[in-house]
Amino acid sequence: MELTQSYKLPVPAQRAWDALTDAEVLRASIPGCEQLHADGTKAFAFTVNTSLDGVRARFAGHVRMTDVEAPRACTLRFQNDAGSEAGAQLQLEADGEASTTLSCTAQDQMSGSDGSLLKVADAFVKRFAARMAGDDAGSAGDVPLPPEPSVLHAAVAESAPPGKGAKSWKAWGAKF
Repeated sequence: MELTQSYKLPVPAQRAWDALTDAEVLRASIPGCEQLHADGTKAFAFTVNTSLDGVRARFAGHVRMTDVEAPRACTLRFQNDAGSEAGAQLQLEADGEASTTLSCTAQDQMSGSDGSLLKVADAFVKRFAARMAGDDAGSAGDVPLPPEPSVLHAAVAESAPPGKGAKSWKAWGAKF
């Protein structure tokens, strides 16, 4: 699974680069991020509380910056503690002195994955671009839910007692 997008940022490329390494900007850009702290060089550990496939989920993970070509390119690797991984290749290209184009290619790197971590990576880039544009409203909300439930969600709904189904599962999951 892969997503490709470009954004115009009303800031110089160096300022956008500096924001990519700022813990507060990263925390605000990761959907549902509750905690974020340095975890080595160019790496951060995070805790996220968000909706995935219609179920509230809380998970921990890491975001690492690799393939660094400061201040113009890097890859952000998002990995949760369950082992799912997604990457976002970022390119910053100066458009004059006060504007930058951010190009992003996000890829789900697990075969058979439901793409939930890819959705987090995609939402991260959208929220980061909104923050650079000064639009903090772009940071509100969780990752958009997919139109269809995942295979895991469907299996849980099927195993529910008769008459309970997915609605009870969602209500039960929302309590945690």
